[in-house]
Amino acid sequence: MKKIKFHPLNDKVSIKRNTAETVTKGGIIIPDTAKKKAQQGVIQSVGKGNNNYTMTVKEGDEVLFGENVGVDIQINGEDHLIVQEGSLYGTIEYLDEE
Repeated sequence: MKKIKFHPLNDKVSIKRNTAETVTKGGIIIPDTAKKKAQQGVIQSVGKGNNNYTMTVKEGDEVLFGENVGVDIQINGEDHLIVQEGSLYGTIEYLDEE
């Protein structure tokens, strides 16, 4: 199968979800059927926006999003989430501990 490069249209972004925890802090293993999908991920590609809207996120940004937003698709055998930028809650920035 040929590999593809996906380019979202307009105000859409492609997100690769972070992996959900499989073991609790207490050591209990969570089965796949009970796992919630991660609501955090990394932007893989970004649309160009449109005449009235300029995109504010970029590739590599880590973002938070709602539980029931977007469309899950597979690109080159990897799961991705396609979401409108307006459905994102915000970006995540990690600060150094002092």
